[in-house]
Amino acid sequence: MFGLKLVQSPRGARVYPPSSNTNNLATFAPAFAEALARAASVALDGEARDRTAA
Repeated sequence: MFGLKLVQSPRGARVYPPSSNTNNLATFAPAFAEALARAASVALDGEARDRTAA
């Protein structure tokens, strides 16, 4: 799926699906959404480290 948005909130990282006007185009089970947020955060953190190491 494309167009996911990773947002840092006071409760931690959250992943939101793309939307069409005001309707979400997908919904995620809470455990799956948490796993997506964790995986994206880890991947982006590693990418940031790679860029600063260069």
